[in-house]
Amino acid sequence: MVDQTEVCTNRTYIIDIIKITVNPKLIGAAEIKAFFVKTGLSAGQFAERYGVSKSFILSAIHRSGVKIGTNVGRSTDPKNYRNNSPPYGYSIRDGKLVPNKSEMKICRIVVELRGRRKHSTTQVCKELEKRGFKNRKSNTVWNPNTILNIFKRWNEKI
Repeated sequence: MVDQTEVCTNRTYIIDIIKITVNPKLIGAAEIKAFFVKTGLSAGQFAERYGVSKSFILSAIHRSGVKIGTNVGRSTDPKNYRNNSPPYGYSIRDGKLVPNKSEMKICRIVVELRGRRKHSTTQVCKELEKRGFKNRKSNTVWNPNTILNIFKRWNEKI
């Protein structure tokens, strides 16, 4: 409670400030579904925002008819990335994907060798090993599948 006087008068008013939060139990399942789908937040992030348990949010989403596993791309949104391992060429900072300069150098070499010079993935692996580039595990041995994934992601982008 705060005493507040009115300017140039002898009157005092008492102002009571009460913080009112939305009770998610009062929000309908359709509203939760719309918010969940629109924002792209995870169930845990959604629950944290409303101050309830994750299981409450999951049950409300389930009641609304949304199938959680079918929301392809929700966890890979670059602005709200929730997977443990980012794609090669990126790092995760504050839940967002940001380019990784040292990995981008390797991505450019892979695109150059595989795409423009038409080397096989094995030849690209040998070239990276010969040049001494290390993978994420600080190993100089490269896997052809990793090279292929890097090429698919970055071909015609860099």
